[in-house]
This record gives sequence, structure tokens and C-alpha cells, in this order.
Amino acid sequence: MGGANSLVVFIDGDCGFCQWASGILRRISAEELAIYPQSTALCKSYQEKIPDSRWSLATVQVVTNGRLYIKSAAIAEVLKHAKWPFLPLRLVFLLPVKLLDHMYDFVAKHRYFFNGKEACEINSKE
Repeated sequence: MGGANSLVVFIDGDCGFCQWASGILRRISAEELAIYPQSTALCKSYQEKIPDSRWSLATVQVVTNGRLYIKSAAIAEVLKHAKWPFLPLRLVFLLPVKLLDHMYDFVAKHRYFFNGKEACEINSKE
């Protein structure tokens, strides 16, 4: 699944926040998103195809055009393909990357608190 130019999203699959966030990403994106837990064999195959030490640094990774994006850059990459009503959200990414990654890390660290659940199945509605 996922052609050379499609967006493939790998997300931490052990929390309820992930299911909520993947639904938001699907609604925002004008393209069909392929979203998988990081624990899948598909994620491992992408890690082999795109060797990069940053794979372990984030709870969300986006792969498109053979490039890996993590943390706030991953979200920014999805927003590059957003539907019209969500395009203004891209303005947030004019902020410094260091600040955006700090905000990303805060949310990622507290993701269990935000959702109140400890388990999710990302593709449970498919």
C-alpha cells in the first residue's frame, strides 16, 4: 500500500490518543492517508529502505517521496496536503522548528493523559 508519492503515516499504536489523532489527520488530508502502527512489519520495511536514526525519536513519522519526516515536520508534511478549510493551519509552521518540536514532545509525553485510554487500534474502523 502507498505509492511512491503517497503519504504513509506511522504512529505509536499503544494509546487512545493515537486513534483520535489518526482520525483528525485523515479528515484534514486531501489525499488518502495510509496510517499504520509503528509495530507493523510494514514500518520495519520502511526503516530498512530509509535508514535514519530519527525513526526512534517520534511517536509519529511520515514517509513521502522516499523521505522521512518526524515530530512537527511530520505534521507539517500532512498539512501540505490539507483540504482547503485546513490550509490556514499551515501558518502555525512559520514558528521556529525548535518551539514546534518542543510542543510536539509535550503532547507526545502526555498523550495518555489527553485521551484517558491506554490502548488503541488505529485501523479499527476500517
